[in-house]
Amino acid sequence: MTEQKTETLHKKQSAAHPELLDTIEECLAGDVKQTALDFVDYCKANKMPIRWGATYQWYVYYKSKHIACISLRFKGMVNGSIGTRVEIKENSCHIQLSYLNAESPAFEDFIKRENLSEVIWKNVKHCQGCLKTCVPRERTILGRKFDGVAICNDIWFQNPDAAALGCIKELLDTRRAELGKGGVPSGMFYR
Repeated sequence: MTEQKTETLHKKQSAAHPELLDTIEECLAGDVKQTALDFVDYCKANKMPIRWGATYQWYVYYKSKHIACISLRFKGMVNGSIGTRVEIKENSCHIQLSYLNAESPAFEDFIKRENLSEVIWKNVKHCQGCLKTCVPRERTILGRKFDGVAICNDIWFQNPDAAALGCIKELLDTRRAELGKGGVPSGMFYR
């Protein structure tokens, strides 16, 4: 897609606020579609409303707090703005948790206690030049070094498999429990 088409699409979606389920049904297939539908079902079952936020991106809320987002990317779309424009090769689903901080001791303790390190490592977000302000950097996440990690968010789940979706749900369950108590543990969760 050209920048002009993307801008027009954004204006169109800004006016219409398309429903996530309609877009999933229309544009995704196979395991990717099922993962997205399972995530939506989980959100509904746990009273986490999903609202349109940006072009092909919907935000997940709990107790009025933005705690996650789900983005859909489609074959032919182009991501990137700093020289490394990446053309999307297949339709995909991305889930990001808005509160993950890989440098937090609480984050590390929780992930290690729940044996989720491998899942997190598989979902480290490497910079693809998607933001002008992003500068790829070396990061140590749960004791493992990674090069080229995006500055905008350390972890994202692209086309999550069953293990990754389980990890997402566990992390969101923990976040919901903390919000239900009215508190936010220091370091791990912010916003």
